Amino acid sequence: MRSSCGVPRKGFQHGEALEALGRVVAVQPGYEPAHNRIAHICHHIGRLEQGRQAHANARRSNPRTRSGNLEFILLYRGDFAGADEAAEAWVRERPGALYPLFFYPQPPLLSGRLDVAAQRLALARRQLGDDPLITTLHGMLHARRGETGPALDCVRAALACPRSFGHTHHTYYQVACTYAVLGDTDNAMAWLERSVNTGFACWPFVRVDPHLARLWDEPEFTRLVGDLERKYMALRIPVMAGRTGWDGSGA
Repeated sequence: MRSSCGVPRKGFQHGEALEALGRVVAVQPGYEPAHNRIAHICHHIGRLEQGRQAHANARRSNPRTRSGNLEFILLYRGDFAGADEAAEAWVRERPGALYPLFFYPQPPLLSGRLDVAAQRLALARRQLGDDPLITTLHGMLHARRGETGPALDCVRAALACPRSFGHTHHTYYQVACTYAVLGDTDNAMAWLERSVNTGFACWPFVRVDPHLARLWDEPEFTRLVGDLERKYMALRIPVMAGRTGWDGSGA
């Protein structure tokens, strides 16, 4: 099963996707792929606690499920140490796999352990080549090191590449982070908005991602994050509360 919404060709209509998935799990409460998809959407729209609950539901249905959702939920709620521990386990479990290698450099990059991030990015590049997601992570690393020219070269190279193994909105987000670290807040806001408009609207994460710190006091940033919080906290999330019903609250 795959929801027809919440995907690129449907414009990432997250609300419609969640409604469709709710109908599925109401009929088949043990259907693991639906719970994994709910968790995936939740961590893209900032409903991180509901994403964690959906992940737990998937695990109850199939204890061996491996979606990567929990790793990103840890990262996006600012638990960089927990995300790093999860990243190590994920890469050991699935060496050479795409998403573990993409995730692996991010916790140390976010926590400022730049030498560790560089080592992990080198591994990812050896395995995945010049994918835009990896190239823009390199751009973020260069920006953190004050290497403006190489950082901007990474941005240009990533945006010139027509294909990626992942959704483009993550590339756009990482471009925004690169510009923000370099102090170009206008470009950073423009690319952040493009990331949101193409499906990545994790408003709690942008509040704790240190790469965006120079945007935090900008009125445009405050308005964007407030609008996202109001929009996505209003959505009902079809997450089973134990065995008794649904939890659609934002608590």
